[in-house]
Amino acid sequence: MNGLQQWSLVVAVVMGLLLMTCRQEPGQELHLNHGPVASDPESDAGTLRPEFTAVDPDRLEEYYRLLLNFSPRPAASARLEELRVRLQEILEGWSLAVTCEPFEVLSDRGKLRMVNLIAEKKGRTAELIYLGSHVDTKTMPGFEVIGANDSTSSTAALLELARIVADRPTRCTYRFAFFDGEEALGEHMTYSDGLYGSRHHAQRLLAEGRVLDVRAFILLDMIGDRDLRITRDTHSSPELWSLFVSCCNRLGYTEIVGDQEMAVLDDHIPFRELGIPAVDIIDFEYGPGNSLWHTPADVPENVSVESIRRVTEAVRCMLTHLENE
Repeated sequence: MNGLQQWSLVVAVVMGLLLMTCRQEPGQELHLNHGPVASDPESDAGTLRPEFTAVDPDRLEEYYRLLLNFSPRPAASARLEELRVRLQEILEGWSLAVTCEPFEVLSDRGKLRMVNLIAEKKGRTAELIYLGSHVDTKTMPGFEVIGANDSTSSTAALLELARIVADRPTRCTYRFAFFDGEEALGEHMTYSDGLYGSRHHAQRLLAEGRVLDVRAFILLDMIGDRDLRITRDTHSSPELWSLFVSCCNRLGYTEIVGDQEMAVLDDHIPFRELGIPAVDIIDFEYGPGNSLWHTPADVPENVSVESIRRVTEAVRCMLTHLENE
């Protein structure tokens, strides 16, 4: 055997030993003795990541009381504009990128200026998860609704979820949508009167070319009833609804899932119409026969912050699942 052949044999043996040393079983993480290796976010989509931290009930109540200080706040009102400024300060304080999205709506009073507030938490991938709530409250003939449940309860939950998600690195990119103009300008919502903010943002999402990036749209609305029973909305994604129910069961909140089924016209509809999986988490029986809805009785005395906390926890559970898919 000449020198070249001897050298080739040595190289082959060393390479064989290296291959034996580095071989992994499928799915096994490789650890080297100089510390952990950062994984490729595109390849670790199925790797279990830690859960989001639990809902803080004190913070949740703090957000709820803050929002009540700006009630009532119908669309195009000075009070709603003041609240938007405060919300932007809070969201930017959590290092979320906040976009103000103004648009105009024609009404009997002329053009009304409305503004969506969209807060984004950039993740390691382009996959989008939306969480939404409308911020405006209803004006009825002769009075303005305080909106302690509709929409203060869901907006408080959305704030707490934004805080929780902002607190940690994520695989998905999250958008928290604080919609203006959900309520109809007339007395009753129709397909042509209401959902102004969500329709506007859905069209912007389409123009962005990001529709196919959206994994889920989770809408919160009217989640503060003391006798909470979440309605099964027949427009919602069966997969996302099943995930919500599964999370309620896991957390021991089975009693908040009601047996009422109905088609709900709400801010998830413009996204559903784009083919995006969407779910509306709403208790559409506020008081017996929905008797407290859009009335002077939509006040804090008829709302339970514990109900809001339970729904917020269930959505947190949903996000953990979606993040770990």
